[in-house]
Amino acid sequence: MDKMLTLSIIISIIILLLVIVIYKFLKIRVSIKIANRIDKFTLKVPSKNEPTIGDDLNNEVFALIGKISNILSKSAYFTKRANKYDKYSAIKKNPNYKFDVYSIKILISILVFIIYMVTSVLNKNFVLPLGLVFLVLGYFATDIYLEVLNQVRIKNIEGDLLKAIIIMNNAFKSGLNISNAFDVVITDLDGPVRDEFMLIKRDLSSGIDTSEAFNRFYKRVKLDDAQYISSSLSILNVTGGNITYIFSNIEEALTNKKKLKDELKAMTASSLLVYRVLTFMPFILIFIILMLNRSYFNPLFNNILGVIAIILALVLYTVYILIIRKILKVEV
Repeated sequence: MDKMLTLSIIISIIILLLVIVIYKFLKIRVSIKIANRIDKFTLKVPSKNEPTIGDDLNNEVFALIGKISNILSKSAYFTKRANKYDKYSAIKKNPNYKFDVYSIKILISILVFIIYMVTSVLNKNFVLPLGLVFLVLGYFATDIYLEVLNQVRIKNIEGDLLKAIIIMNNAFKSGLNISNAFDVVITDLDGPVRDEFMLIKRDLSSGIDTSEAFNRFYKRVKLDDAQYISSSLSILNVTGGNITYIFSNIEEALTNKKKLKDELKAMTASSLLVYRVLTFMPFILIFIILMLNRSYFNPLFNNILGVIAIILALVLYTVYILIIRKILKVEV
C-alpha cells in the first residue's frame, strides 16, 4: 500500500508537470529560459539567430503533433469529437487547432500510461486495471486544463466588458460610427475581451447585424451581460432609436450591476474565506498525517467497515461543498 501511495503521488506530480507543458504548447511559445539554462552546459553558446536546443525540441514536438493532427482531420469520427475544442480558441488562426488539442490529449494519455508502466514494472507491482485508470486520467487531463483556462478567460472578459461598453459609448458620443467604435475598443483594450471584439467586428464586416453579432458573442462566453447587450440591440433593431442612447442605458445598467456585485462580494468575503479554509482543511490534515505515519489509514482499507466509512465521509464532504456553495452563491 505504501508503494502504491508513493507511486500515486509521483504520477500526480508528473501529471501536474505535463499540464504545465501543455500550457506552453497551446500558447505556442518557445521556452527560452529553459533553453538558456541548458545552453550554459554546452561547449558552444548559440547566437541570437541560431536555434537553441529548446527550439529544436519544440519544433520536433510540434511536428509530431502536426502529423497526428493531419491523420485525425481525415477521420469523420475524430472531427466530430474534436469540434468541441473550437470554443477554446478565441481567434482560430490555425485551422488545425482543435486537432492539435486532440493530438496532445492522445500523446499525454500514452505518455502517462508509459510512465506508470515503467515505474510499476521496476517496482514489480504492475496492475493493468490501474494502468488503464491512469490512461483515462491522462486523456482527460487536457480537458480539465483547457476548461480551467476557459473559465479564467471568461472571468477576464466579464471584468473588462464594462470598460469596452464605456469606450464604445464615448466613441458614439464623439460622433464615430460603430465600426470606428470597435476599432477604438480593439486599440485601447487587450486580453480576451479584445479578441472577442475582433470577432464581433469580423462578423459585422461579413454583413451580420449588430444584435446578431453580440448574440454570437453571448453564445461563446455565456455571460448575462452579453445577453443583456444582445437583447437591447435586438429591441433597437425592431423599434428603432438612437444607438448612443441605448449604449448609455447599457453602460448605466452594467455599472449599477457591478456596484451591487462588489457590495455583495464584500459582504460575503469573510464567509467565503471560511468556506475555502474548511474545504481544504481535510486534505491538509490528511497530508500531514501521511507525512508523520504513512500506515495510519491502512486499517480503513483492510475491512468493509473502513471502506464504508471512507465512502460515507466522501459523500458527506460532497454534500457539504454543494450546500455551502448554494448558500454563498448570490445571483445579481
